[in-house]
Amino acid sequence: MNDELEELPESDARLRVTADWLPASIEGHVNGQLWRGDEDVFFLEADDGEVYALACSDPSLRVELVSTP
Repeated sequence: MNDELEELPESDARLRVTADWLPASIEGHVNGQLWRGDEDVFFLEADDGEVYALACSDPSLRVELVSTP
């Protein structure tokens, strides 16, 4: 999955994300303007304004592309 997620920060894609630690799926846009100190992490700005740091190596992470700009 890492290969597929590498290009997300520059894509401004709209995603639906689920993971074991999330109480429900979240939707939002990839935020490429946030500092990226770890290549294994991408940031999703959810519709409610919260920003989530998501580890690409999380085995429970599921990412679905909802739309592209």
